Amino acid sequence: MVTEGILRKRFLRLLRMAHPKRGDTVVAVTLSNPQSYLMLKLLVSIEQAYASRVVLLHLGEHIPSSFEKLCKECSHRIHLQVTPGSITQLKLLAAKAVAAFEDPLCVLPLTAEEMASYILGELLAGDLSGLALDLMYRTAYPLSTTLLSEVPVEEGAAPGCPHVQLTPSVTALLQSLAGRVDLPALSRLYLRLIHNWRERGRAPRRGSMG
Repeated sequence: MVTEGILRKRFLRLLRMAHPKRGDTVVAVTLSNPQSYLMLKLLVSIEQAYASRVVLLHLGEHIPSSFEKLCKECSHRIHLQVTPGSITQLKLLAAKAVAAFEDPLCVLPLTAEEMASYILGELLAGDLSGLALDLMYRTAYPLSTTLLSEVPVEEGAAPGCPHVQLTPSVTALLQSLAGRVDLPALSRLYLRLIHNWRERGRAPRRGSMG
């Protein structure tokens, strides 16, 4: 059993990788599932201390009633009545929405299994379009080293809503790799690569002025 204190420490450590700033506009991208509820709950409690503006971007037919109290803590909400068919589509929808804000911090609710699904089932299959979100905007994955089994479900679960978007082929692959691949480590590798890529993009080029 993972305590909320441990989840919060993981969450904060990964959130800091996206360089949050005081007074930020933080766009919390949620789906109707327990991990989104957990992400929003932790994000609201943390960002209140930094005078940040939390914007809820919810994707799905409806916003679960269990989210309502947390929604009231957000300065603005955007509800897109569309359910993404893949994590790449989720990221592309998020990129389109956050473009309306100046220097936003985009926060996604993907767990270790979902990150593995994205890396193994979408990126390695050749669909790189979702990387646009990571490269254009500060993007955080604060639950990416948390397993689905560690996500509390008593408050945020939406009846009939799947825990995770995994294709049958990726589900079979993850099952075959069970016990042989450290999914949180795979997430950390992805985050380090994106972080280094973005840092190189921000670094002054040789011979440039400034």
